[in-house]
Amino acid sequence: MRILQIHKYLNQERGGGSITAFFETKEILEKRGHQVLLFSMKDADNLDTPYEKYFIDHFDVNQVKNIWEKIRLVPKVIHNYEAQKKLSRLIEAEKPEIVHVHNIYHYLTPAIFHTLRRFNIPVVFKLSDYKLICPNYKLFARGKVCEKCKQRCYYQCFLNKCLKNSYGASFIGMIEAYWHWALKSYQKVDFFLAPSKFMKAKCEEFGIPAEKIRILRNVLNLSNYSFAEETDWEKNYFLYYGRISEEKGLLNL
Repeated sequence: MRILQIHKYLNQERGGGSITAFFETKEILEKRGHQVLLFSMKDADNLDTPYEKYFIDHFDVNQVKNIWEKIRLVPKVIHNYEAQKKLSRLIEAEKPEIVHVHNIYHYLTPAIFHTLRRFNIPVVFKLSDYKLICPNYKLFARGKVCEKCKQRCYYQCFLNKCLKNSYGASFIGMIEAYWHWALKSYQKVDFFLAPSKFMKAKCEEFGIPAEKIRILRNVLNLSNYSFAEETDWEKNYFLYYGRISEEKGLLNL
């Protein structure tokens, strides 16, 4: 099967867990004999691939310092027409049979779901975070769980400065959420893939149809890692391995 895998990054040094899961998925599919096509953003550190000719031009929203340049980028990080145009070229030339979408926000954007629907290709969307139902990705703000955006009350993101503690960033997050709700971008997705029962249940609680959500656990190839022999002292310890950030619950741990 010709499977198109989509992620905004194709560089394992960026993106954390979502890009790790992306590359693990790619490897599993290839080992099982599938042909994996790729769509992403150009970057000097990307994995070498013949599909790069279809990728969008590189930009980095985190490195833009000039206020006018930031303003100019706002429409692009909400709805990227370049991504739609170049994805169309890839589909016309390579003819994928199914599409697996991973993390796309601020670069490829949910605009690509409209392109995929136009070509009538089955689409599954991996939920790497809560962006589908929460403009700040986390369901967490001001040091506590936050579900104020339930029932599409996305204006709460702006009122509470949920993104980067900034009215500007939070306003963009609010507009992005309302924009893709109005365009019904997520209704173009056939199935959402949640990595846990909790995420599936939470998405259902926020109004995503239960029949459109499947659970697909994140994968990890243990053969890529070496483990020390267990000793007596190690029995009294455990390991937390992940990003050091407040919403991960490290204070509770």
